[in-house]
Amino acid sequence: MRSPLPFSRPIVALALALTAAACSSAPRTFDEVFPEPEALLTTPDPEGAREALATVAIPDTEAHRERLLAALRGRDRVSGARLALLAAAMTSSRQRLLGDQAHPIVWPARGRGTHAAPTDELLSLGLPKLEAVTRREFGQLIGHTQSDEVLREYCQRFLPGLGLDHPEKQLAGVLDRFGPDLDDGSDAALVEILAGMHGSPATAPFLSMLAMSGRLDGTASLAAFAQLAFDDDRVAVLAALVARGKPIGGEQLLTVLRAFAFDDGRERAFALLAQHLRMLTPEQTGAAVATFTFDSGKQAAVASLGANGGVQLSDEHLLAIARLCLFDGTRLQCVQRLAPRLVGPADGQVAVQLLKQFSFDSDRRGAVEAMASRWRSLDATTKQRLLATFTFDSERQRAAALL
Repeated sequence: MRSPLPFSRPIVALALALTAAACSSAPRTFDEVFPEPEALLTTPDPEGAREALATVAIPDTEAHRERLLAALRGRDRVSGARLALLAAAMTSSRQRLLGDQAHPIVWPARGRGTHAAPTDELLSLGLPKLEAVTRREFGQLIGHTQSDEVLREYCQRFLPGLGLDHPEKQLAGVLDRFGPDLDDGSDAALVEILAGMHGSPATAPFLSMLAMSGRLDGTASLAAFAQLAFDDDRVAVLAALVARGKPIGGEQLLTVLRAFAFDDGRERAFALLAQHLRMLTPEQTGAAVATFTFDSGKQAAVASLGANGGVQLSDEHLLAIARLCLFDGTRLQCVQRLAPRLVGPADGQVAVQLLKQFSFDSDRRGAVEAMASRWRSLDATTKQRLLATFTFDSERQRAAALL
């Protein structure tokens, strides 16, 4: 008697293979789990197949990639999720690995290796065949792009609102099937797209493209930063954002710096943002410097502030930074670098508090030397309070001579 369930043999075979792959601890080959590449184009569980792909050994051969291309050539229509599966099956290269053992997220190197050109060929071949694409699936597809050219093709055809060049290259009928735009301009739409390409090396080029078109102005830039997995991507996107030349506020600075995982990325970000800072309160200055773990990062931030004259710095700004330094040497370098940048009248009370931050008289005298031209205008009583912060007479006398 025939079964009433209309399951095809490839689907049943794939289901059994996925179950076996999930239960086995030993790595399996691609052909063991996916005997027929066409199964990737018919699977009822694209997400399960995607997780299985991350755990199998994929042949790094031209013959394997040609089989995948042939499977796609044989179909008139393909869903976004299944085309993304084929792209993921093009290589076992593992440049970026996220998630956990049960739910790995794996991406190959972008634009390098023997898989790069065939992967772009597959994505270009599949573009006119697409029959349904969600925002997340769009993210998966562009996450596999190996060149900015193919990335731009997808964006031109599914995100026409970006106003990219060559709109005449949009495929007739494609936008009719999906509506006017996968991106309605909301932060939620952008987050959905980025969720599909989480960790992909194509994320930074994609967001840089959005930034240059103005799509990341406002809160969208913060939503995008929250989705990025690596500091290098954050720096690349930030460079595209600041290239638009818009002023940066203190709260924006803090939000961006807190998104970084390591001081190295934070240093590069601060150097980019400092060029466009226009307003920074002493409290924001202290909070920004406090995002750095090590004194070397704090020094780099101070160097960026000192090199860019967009922000007016006062004695309170300097004190906020000095309080955060762990060592006198770092504290003194900050004073020496920022002293020429301070504006407004000298504040005697802040000056006394600044000297009290130092542990050793020699560094305390170095601070007096750096600030002497500014502090000579203070009254005699305040100068005596400054000198009272010294422990030894010898350094106190040298400091008095400077004032």
